Amino acid sequence: MLFRANAARLGWVLYGIASTAMAWNASTGPSQPIVAGIAALWWTTLALFALRSSTRTRRVRAYLPQLPELATTLQRRSGA
Repeated sequence: MLFRANAARLGWVLYGIASTAMAWNASTGPSQPIVAGIAALWWTTLALFALRSSTRTRRVRAYLPQLPELATTLQRRSGA
């Protein structure tokens, strides 16, 4: 699971680099650095949301036959 997340993040960064390079290549003359800078700025803004670490609470997944056992375990942990 961790490998897939890191591979997706790497793919996101490589896609951003490729997009900036395509923006540079599609523009002409003295506007190339400006266009590439704007593309990189937008990509950085999007990457802040895409590459942030997940701070969600962990989910407990249980199959149906395990539910009674899971319920007693959670009750013991919560002290109820």
